[in-house]
Amino acid sequence: MIINIPSPEDLNDVALRLYFSAWSDLINMLAVFDQHFEVLPEEELTDERRDYLELCQPELQSIVTVIQQSNELRLKAMICEISPLLLLLGNDQKLNKIHKDTEFSEFKTLDSVELPGAVNVLCKEPLTDKFIQSYNAIRSLRNKISHLGKVDNAFNPHDLIRTLVFQYTELWKGRLWLDCLECASQTRISFFYDGRYSSAEEAVMGQLPFTVQALTNSEFQQLFGHSKRTRRYLCHSCI
Repeated sequence: MIINIPSPEDLNDVALRLYFSAWSDLINMLAVFDQHFEVLPEEELTDERRDYLELCQPELQSIVTVIQQSNELRLKAMICEISPLLLLLGNDQKLNKIHKDTEFSEFKTLDSVELPGAVNVLCKEPLTDKFIQSYNAIRSLRNKISHLGKVDNAFNPHDLIRTLVFQYTELWKGRLWLDCLECASQTRISFFYDGRYSSAEEAVMGQLPFTVQALTNSEFQQLFGHSKRTRRYLCHSCI
């Protein structure tokens, strides 16, 4: 029999952890620069920022691969909600006549290029054409990075943040972006959170000013549910 069949919850949790890992890396990348140089509008590229972004390219390419992996696992989670066995559609693996337990992971699952079509056929809510175009663009870049080690594209962290905002609103519709708190509590660093001097809340709150700065008002509205211009209050307990 097939054992260790994945659940949609398991796949979705990993997809979210990868998503917020990419987000955190991008925000930290911007924060480090802004803490050392004057914060200017994105269109005003200084020589220092150009040099910094050039050195960031290998890391940005790695982040692209993480974004795509998050995309794929979220789509697999959506299919898995119908039935995990649907992930094995088109699998031509020969079955052994000898009765034994077989790990689900030993079977070939749907290829990344097949996932959007499978979601649109099997799931109640289809993916938008705009998302599929974005998905295929990121997938193509990921493949080049995986097979050749790099691509000629010059990535900008702000552009990738735009991609992540769109990804979240498409794949986790109606879900609060502050789910990142739960993911922050599952990282390697969370081992050291003692609840008094350090915590998942502190990690998220520390990035929040840079997150707000990186988002447009429209993007902030989509992720947080209210205008960026609305007066906000910080929780002293969380801080």
